Parts: sequence; C-alpha cells; structure tokens
Amino acid sequence: LEYLFIFIAGVFIGNFTTTVLYRLPRGIVLYGFNTKTTQPPFCSKCKHLLKFYEFLPIFSWVSTRGFCNYCNMPITLSYFLLEFMGGAFAVLCAVLYGDNIETYIIMFCFYMLATLAFFIVYEHGSTFKEITVSLLFIGVLHRTLEDHSLLPWLLMLSVASIISLYILKD
Repeated sequence: LEYLFIFIAGVFIGNFTTTVLYRLPRGIVLYGFNTKTTQPPFCSKCKHLLKFYEFLPIFSWVSTRGFCNYCNMPITLSYFLLEFMGGAFAVLCAVLYGDNIETYIIMFCFYMLATLAFFIVYEHGSTFKEITVSLLFIGVLHRTLEDHSLLPWLLMLSVASIISLYILKD
C-alpha cells in the first residue's frame, strides 16, 4: 500500500513534467495563476481546455485510448510514458534510497529531469538551458550530501558555475 501511494505521488509529478515537456519548448509560462499569462491544461492539437478528469495522470490517457475527446487527434505517447515513469522512479527511489530522504528527493529529481531532457531532445531535437542547469544543480547538491565536506562542494559549485555561464552566454 505504501508503494502504491508513492507510485501515485510520482505519477502526479510526472503529470507536471508533461506540462514542462509541452510548454518549455514553446515558451509558454509554466507557473502562476494569472489567467492573462498562464493557461489551464489544454489539448496540444485543438487547444480546447480540458476538464479536470481529462488531465488525470495515466487514467485519462487510458480512458480516451490516447485520443483527444474534442478533435480526436492522437495524444503523444510521451505524456503517458513521462507520467508512468514518474511513478516508477518514485517507487525505485523508495526502494533504493528510502532510508535517506535527501538522497531520495535528489535522485528522483535527477531521474525525472534526465527523462524530461531525453523526451525534449527526442521530440524537439534540442536541449534547454533550464533543464541543463537544473541537472548541474542537482549534481552539485548530491555531491555535497555525499561528501559531507565544504571543499568538494565549493569545487563542484565552481565547475557548475563555469559550465552554466558557458551555457547561458547567448
């Protein structure tokens, strides 16, 4: 029962990751509740606003057999896979790192970010600075927790900062 709850929580995080997968490459705002700058979940093909039950993770994709209820266009399998992998990674991290909550959170974030990066490159053929910098930050944070020392953290922060500046130079 505990792993089922962890799986469901991971699926909901995976659902948010699908939002990032769609919106980041298109420059659509990811956060906030201002209707002038953000938009509730919508069909990526016909732009019809979805009802609450239509964007429930995994369930809605299975219940619609992978097609939009309004335009009948196929919903990309990437959304389903990201949601499912969110649940699977949450359970995997619970099994591997369940005794250390910090490592659990960091590794779950790493797995989700790396998977998101894969799908963005697969669908759009490019990477995004936000994802790369986030992965660098997660790596530095993980090294800091593992080493329990300030010096390796400062060295990794310096390296990550230099790489980030290079990436962000445009």
